Amino acid sequence: MRASRVADHADAIIDALEPSAVLARRRAAPGDDLPLGSSRLGGTPDLPRAIQWPVQRFTERVGLFKKRDVVREGPLDFLAQIRCEDVPKGSVPGAFPDHGILYAFYDAVRAPWDVAACDGREALLLHCVDVDDLVRATPPDPDRPSFAPCPVDVALGWTLPTDDLPVPDADDEACEAYYEELLPVIQGPENDPSHRLFGEARWIQSDALEDRPSERLLLQIDSDSGQDGPGWMWGDAGTLYFLIRDADLGAGRFSLARLVLQCY
Repeated sequence: MRASRVADHADAIIDALEPSAVLARRRAAPGDDLPLGSSRLGGTPDLPRAIQWPVQRFTERVGLFKKRDVVREGPLDFLAQIRCEDVPKGSVPGAFPDHGILYAFYDAVRAPWDVAACDGREALLLHCVDVDDLVRATPPDPDRPSFAPCPVDVALGWTLPTDDLPVPDADDEACEAYYEELLPVIQGPENDPSHRLFGEARWIQSDALEDRPSERLLLQIDSDSGQDGPGWMWGDAGTLYFLIRDADLGAGRFSLARLVLQCY
């Protein structure tokens, strides 16, 4: 930073750095036998034997002329399982659990934009502590989307704000250098998929945490349809943001996190 074109603002930018746990994925080769409980995106989850694949209940409006509401059931789609022991110390807040597995599910067919609580109705965040008796789950509905399994390496990374620049009284040249020179180096090129725990969210539209000082980004799952990714797309090259209150994080109430989908 001190060698960049925004060297005059290096102290302010360094103060704005936020640690993050980067989920670096690669697509599993055909025939790869992924270890039970290993961190991954896509594929199928390894669930404790006592836990069934989550099923949601939702209401649909049906009928061509005379509309009526029908309650239906259907499975949620598996996004990720993150082995908490894989997450480097210092990359996440101290309140994040240091053991167990964090699972993320979402309705990838109906693709809701705003989910008030990830409690299993349209999305689910589930932290399991007892993971000694895991089984590889079988998708309950073969007609649901199928995402390629991608093993994940979790590494310490850094993020910077993309909306409110930590560059006091910045001129056009400093802003250009911040976006074009610093951000791609610190948190990767803008066009690369960005999957991460915590840190600054890479918002596509407005800041969903604005006026919510007690919340933070918990998990960011980007569109990733390339040959190395699981093959999902959220709207028009969008991103899923799981957001959680500090109090709920401290108490392990992951099901109270909310979800926001933003896209172009």
